[in-house]
This record gives sequence, C-alpha cells and structure tokens, in this order.
Amino acid sequence: KEDSPLLKDRGVRKDSPGAGAGYDGYEYDKYKTFYISLSLVYSFIVCGLVTVALGAALEDLAGDVGYEATAIGSIYVARGVGSVLGSFLSFYVFEYSNAVRALVANEVLAALVTAAMPFITRLWTLHAAYFMIGCVTSVLQAGSMLLLRKIHKEKAGPWLGAFGASFVSAGIAVPALQLLFPSLTLQFLLIAVLVLCGACWLLTLPPLREDIHSSVEDSQPLPIHQPPEQLIAPHYWAECVVAAMIFLAIGGGDSLTFYLETYVDTTPALEGCNKALLLLFFFVFATVGDVLGILGQMDVSDRVLSLQAGGLFLTGAAGMLLVIIHPHSQIALWIGVCVFGLCNAPSISYCFNLANRLSVPSATSTSIFMLGLSLGVSLLPFFTSVAWRWLDWPQVLMCVGCGSAGLPVLLLGVAPSCSYLKDERAFVTFF
Repeated sequence: KEDSPLLKDRGVRKDSPGAGAGYDGYEYDKYKTFYISLSLVYSFIVCGLVTVALGAALEDLAGDVGYEATAIGSIYVARGVGSVLGSFLSFYVFEYSNAVRALVANEVLAALVTAAMPFITRLWTLHAAYFMIGCVTSVLQAGSMLLLRKIHKEKAGPWLGAFGASFVSAGIAVPALQLLFPSLTLQFLLIAVLVLCGACWLLTLPPLREDIHSSVEDSQPLPIHQPPEQLIAPHYWAECVVAAMIFLAIGGGDSLTFYLETYVDTTPALEGCNKALLLLFFFVFATVGDVLGILGQMDVSDRVLSLQAGGLFLTGAAGMLLVIIHPHSQIALWIGVCVFGLCNAPSISYCFNLANRLSVPSATSTSIFMLGLSLGVSLLPFFTSVAWRWLDWPQVLMCVGCGSAGLPVLLLGVAPSCSYLKDERAFVTFF
C-alpha cells in the first residue's frame, strides 16, 4: 500500500512538471498535498480560536451564570479533564474510523458548542461546555497531527510547528474580534462560522490513500533508510519521553502567561511595571520565535535539529534564571520574559518534530504526545499556584519556568536511545 501515492490516483511521474515527494517512481501531486496540509493546519487554528476565546470571555460567561470569574476556576479543570479524555479517545477514533470524517464530525460539534456559549445560564452547563470543548479540540489536534505525520513523514516538522503558531495567532485574532464586535453573542457566532468553514474545507479534500485511514499495524511503512533487520518490536518509550518534554514546555509557558500579571502585582519592587505591555511583549516574542522555529526546522539533519532544540531550552532557562537572580530588577524581568517567550514557543514544535523522527506515525504515538500536552496545560499551572500559595513566594513562577526549560534538555539526551528504531543517526552529540 505504501508504494502507492498519497492520493488514490497514480499521481504524476518523477519527470512530470509540478511533481512532489513520492515513492516507487511516482510522485505526489504537490499542489493537492499542500491543499490537504493547509486544511489540517486550519484545524489547529480554529482550535486555538475557540480555546483563546473561552479564556478571553470568561468574565462575561461567568456573569451570565451569576458568578464572578475568580469563583469558577473549576471550569478550567473541566476543560483539562476533557482534554485528557480526548487524548485517550483519539486513539480509538483514528485507529478504527475514517480520519477525515472524524475531523469533520468534531469540528461540527465544536462549532455547535461554541455558538451556544453566550446562551448558557447555568453553571453546570458551562462546565459541561468547557469539558466538551476540551475533549473535541484535543481530538481535532491529535487527528490533524496524525494525518500531517502520515502525509509528510520525516519532513512533517515545519507543518507540526503550525500547532504552536496557531495559538499565538489566535491570541492576536480574538482581541481584534472583541474590538470590532462588542457583542459577545456575535463574537462566538463568528468563531463558530470559522470552525464550520474548516469542516466544509475538509469535505472538499480529494480521496486519501486507504492506508492513511487504516490501522497502523497493517499499513505502517518501514522508516526511511531502515532495512527490516534493524527493527525490533515497537514500544512507546521514546514517545513517553518526548511527551514529558511537551508537558514541561507547554506547562511552563502557560503558567507564565496565566500568572505573570499576578507576579508583577505581588512583587513590591516591580511597582509601576506595565504588566499588560509585558504580557503583550511576551506574545510578540513568542510569535517571532514560532516563525523562526518553523523556518529553522526546514531540511535540517537530526543532529542539527537536536542542537537547535537544546539551544532553545537552555536559552529559555537562562532567561528565567536571570529573573531569579535579580528578582527586584524590572530590566531583568523584561529581558527574561521576552527571552523565555522567544524560546518557549518554538521549543514545543521542536518537540513534535523530534517525536516525528523518533517514531512512526500512529494513532497511539500521537495520542501519547497529546496526553502530555493536555496534562501540561492542566496540571503544571495548577501545581504552580498551589506551590505559590503554600510557600507564599512569587519566585515560584520563575522557578517553574526555569525548570520547564532546563529539564527537557536532560530528556533530550535520553529520548533517542529510547526509540525502537535502530538508527545510525546521531540526534544529540553533546551528551
């Protein structure tokens, strides 16, 4: 099956104009492949729009059910539980069903829940809606990531980098919608329409090769350049190590964005610091980092990829360490936060790229990565707040940021040796 092209037709010959990457003397139609890939990236974008919109509108949504925003923080727990459940469900959804149809169904469900958000007047219904959004977006992200990995194989890294960029772009798009359309109902209806556009886009895709949808055990190709005698029985140790890296990277970044303004408020020496502008600079540098990260991952060797990832993690840790060493310096805070944003955002896409090169694309491996992401978003910010209250020490936030960037460097040295792909390639040479 793998010797057939991506699409059900036989594609074009190598010497044909407009030929892309392919197998067995035939080439993929690169324009159709690009069209399919863009539709999957758009699924990342709509997930980011829905997630960011729920956070930005929390105060209004809480008012609709008769509570203050600070009194219903449990809805984030509900969304986190939904995300974890979605990570588990995505294995069954994409292992035993048509992947594109599953994505369409989940986008339609996400659009319906999003459109209903402004009309919710009961607290338990709001919790249920956040739970459903967490579950559906987790399945959407896992499915889009799985198809991108199957389509692009080892070159999927830059496409996977769009995952982080989608949330950063949503962080800019949602405030713009709020400025253009003051009505909360209109905001959510517009976002729901954008989500439905993604479902319609998926319906226009040309037929994918049958093995794209089938069970990985029946259709999985051998890794590129790997003869059969160099393979051993599959396991998922490498996926678990990379999932731990994703857990730390995204959890540390979310913790900083959630509690940075509180950190400024509770540190007397930082009085007068423009906390809103500081958070904006964090997102601006994160956007720049995402773009540079996507460009930096194009056509690089495994060794260079590892060196770049290690450099990002170490530089991000150094930025947080600067704030820890100089806790009363506003200059150190601005430099540290901007450096951390510049390095943290692309480091997540580097983790996905590393995972893509250490494992074959399957529903199980992708679900493991998404589980690490879901747990990182839910648990690390929660533990940060608990430790902060227990120790009554704002620097806990910077310590978490430093650890979330430093510990993945150690895991980066372990991950290649955990892979079941018997590979001669050196991922990391400085450990």
